Amino acid sequence: MLKTQANVNKILEDEADNVGTEEIRKYIEQTIEERVGAATNAAIIWPKKSEDIPDKESRFLTAYMPMEFLEKSFEERAWTAVNYLTYCGAEPRHYRNGLGLVMPEPREIEGIRRVARYLLAVDRVRYKSTSYKLNEEQMRQLKEREDTEKAGLESGLRSLYTSVLLLRVEEGKPALEKLEISGRPLKAQGMHERVLELLIDIHGKLYKTMRASKLLALMKMGNGQGERQAVEMVAMLDTFFSNPGFLRITQASVLVEAIVQGIADGTIAYAMKNRVRQGSGKFWVSSKNSIFRSQVVLDEIDLDYGIILLPECVTPDETGHQPGTPPHGGLQPPVGGFST
Repeated sequence: MLKTQANVNKILEDEADNVGTEEIRKYIEQTIEERVGAATNAAIIWPKKSEDIPDKESRFLTAYMPMEFLEKSFEERAWTAVNYLTYCGAEPRHYRNGLGLVMPEPREIEGIRRVARYLLAVDRVRYKSTSYKLNEEQMRQLKEREDTEKAGLESGLRSLYTSVLLLRVEEGKPALEKLEISGRPLKAQGMHERVLELLIDIHGKLYKTMRASKLLALMKMGNGQGERQAVEMVAMLDTFFSNPGFLRITQASVLVEAIVQGIADGTIAYAMKNRVRQGSGKFWVSSKNSIFRSQVVLDEIDLDYGIILLPECVTPDETGHQPGTPPHGGLQPPVGGFST
């Protein structure tokens, strides 16, 4: 009597029928975490509520929205997105310009779920291979099927997140700005790298470098009417990360690198703010208490207590007082400081 050999595909189909929806969801979430987590620690995977996304972090955060997000109505999606971008739990979000919501592509969702179901089924069949009495040839077939499904998963994941929602203000009210690939090819292969390419290269909404001259212009520093001679680092960070629509940067080090460059080429002076004096709308600091026209390392720039000044604010007077003026107290808030 001939022995009937088990059909691997039939076994796989039977196991796939028993894979639950929640198991599939967790598998996809974990897979995305592995892909994105290897590239950045500034990404939040599938936040369930707005407080799952931290606030007041001096870097641009990306929140990858779950696939179930698209099951909401259009109005619910818009309300939830605005809520995530403007609130952290019950408190208003402070760094509203430092967050983007990465949206899933509806056309890829079912395909990814199907592939995940079969990959989980492959694991089950392999675990039960002795019970199924699978031979070497059948195990080879199982591996081939696994490789095929894995290739499908990678392809689907690359195309899963193709748009980003940013916050903007229209007539004083929060609104959404949607950035999409729109058929333009991306060079990057990794999930997060593709999102950054979308933000940085395709739409120019996020910057990873900046020149010192650009920083001075953005901070409106100069000697003209309405311009500033000095800006504290804390106020500068708040301006970049808090004000919707302001130029977005990947992280605080973008500012630090621009300042280091400006110190070296003589366009920016830097000091600790307790060393700077102010009077009659003017700022000054002694040369011995400032850093100017010298090479410095990034760690020398203090984000909490540092201040940048125009070069003419540096005086050779070792007392730190403006020549010909009486001594003044410590630093006061810059005239016309930024609103965050």
